[in-house]
Amino acid sequence: HDEVYEETRALADDIASIGVAYSRGTAYAQAWTTSLPCIPDDSMEVGVGVHGEPGWMRVPATATAKDIVELMVEQLMPFIPEKEPSFSEKEAEAESICVLLNNLGTVPRLEMSILAKQVLESQIGHLVEVFAGPATYFTALNTNGFSLSVVRLQGRRKEWLMSSTECPGWVAPVVPARSIRKGTTSVDPQDLYERPQPSEHDYVKRFLVQICQSLIEAQDELGTLSAKTGTGKLGLGLSRFAQTVLDHLQELPLACPKLLFTDLSHMCSVE
Repeated sequence: HDEVYEETRALADDIASIGVAYSRGTAYAQAWTTSLPCIPDDSMEVGVGVHGEPGWMRVPATATAKDIVELMVEQLMPFIPEKEPSFSEKEAEAESICVLLNNLGTVPRLEMSILAKQVLESQIGHLVEVFAGPATYFTALNTNGFSLSVVRLQGRRKEWLMSSTECPGWVAPVVPARSIRKGTTSVDPQDLYERPQPSEHDYVKRFLVQICQSLIEAQDELGTLSAKTGTGKLGLGLSRFAQTVLDHLQELPLACPKLLFTDLSHMCSVE
């Protein structure tokens, strides 16, 4: 027990965190939160506390996810190893960190994913060996904001953080792929994709041809419908994709649904 306490205390002492929010959470002690000045609708507050404590600066609410993450990372830099990107195992272990991206309450999951991408593409991206989140590890009730925490991976910290646990609120961390971290060799995802071997299946082939032909014929109708809620380019986009599928029909793995849908997804992203 003494060892667990000492290691936990050492880890806590090494953690650095910073939060940002559009609004303060509603605390049970309403007198506390209502006595604090509200965050203006056109601003975000950096350095907020989980109990509604005010931050140390405000930035425009129109700031991008990249701008906000870069600002937070700058404040965390004094607690992060300042070394150049390294691919050797020994050096990587010495300079690696764990990042925890925490939802303070009401940030949509999609937006949290965008923030995660920005963290991995930031100036500390190449140091991130363990990434926890995005998840609601520790909320400030209904606060519309998030927090970013970093800690050096010294000793057996990586092993312990990656270990399984029965705690229902703990979302297991992951080891991010090096190809998506800033400071590593840039890799085009399309270059990593290997086309499967083509195969034949008469029924699937006829069915796929009918779908593609229907999409091409419905180009104008789909464009008109999508123009009522968007740009009106849905019909053109689907028609072009359908034609691409028809042009490469002989190259598709028609006999294997799993490979077929993967290949179609790849064709769609390229198109």
